[in-house]
Amino acid sequence: MRDPYLEIGSQMNSLSKSQKKVAQYILDNPNNILFQTVEKLAKEAGVSDATVVRFANALGYKGYPDLQYHIQNRLQRKLKTTERLKNDQTLGNTLEEQIKYYIMQDVHNVQSIIEDIDTYQFEKVIQAILGAENIYIISSRSAGSPGMFLNYYLDILLGNVTHVKVLEVDGEKMLNINQNDVAFAISSARYTRSTIELFRYAKERKACTIALTDNFSSPLVHHADFALYTKSDSSSFFDSFAASMSMINLILAFVGKYKEAENTERLEELEALWASLNIFY
Repeated sequence: MRDPYLEIGSQMNSLSKSQKKVAQYILDNPNNILFQTVEKLAKEAGVSDATVVRFANALGYKGYPDLQYHIQNRLQRKLKTTERLKNDQTLGNTLEEQIKYYIMQDVHNVQSIIEDIDTYQFEKVIQAILGAENIYIISSRSAGSPGMFLNYYLDILLGNVTHVKVLEVDGEKMLNINQNDVAFAISSARYTRSTIELFRYAKERKACTIALTDNFSSPLVHHADFALYTKSDSSSFFDSFAASMSMINLILAFVGKYKEAENTERLEELEALWASLNIFY
């Protein structure tokens, strides 16, 4: 299934000034377009009716109804999980009820992957990772930990992975990034500026860009060739990375599956190295 939000983000720079107004309105008001006519959308975005039609055509849709259908389909899959979570939002008074509530939030976040994952995007992500000369994992602050996890195991499997955390400190690591490489950025709201800037640089250098983020209006999507979405809903002061870690596990599982023959030899060599260095207790 096509993802209109990823297409809007990736083609934003090629749109005309008036078409960008339509794009930004849709990204800022995702639920409004579900029932808006061409005339209503044009009025809200401050453009002509013809601009809305040309915008849909510029994205490769047959017309506005075709674009609207795909947006409705995309949002419908997300709303199912959201509505179910709202029904469970009675925190409860006992410790047991509160514990169950917080765990169920993570369960819903992870379960949304099953309902929302775009298998076409996922397959392209795996192919890009397997075909890359070098892979740069871009993540910082709270997203630094899932980035470090992905970097560690992906490098064990492939041996060509670099973790880029801070623009001012690690930016030079991406000096030679090119069209044969992959940049994989991880960030959720509030989005880290250094991650966005490094990701933008990778896109300018023609690298294949992959975003793992929480929303189709994420600034990472504007620079992404492919995007994977995971929910980070939490009732606490921090965002939950349970779904992001589940997606990362999925990526690692499929990379390992497709590289099984080569990985067997590499993992045996690593095991021998770890044994000689007495790494594990």
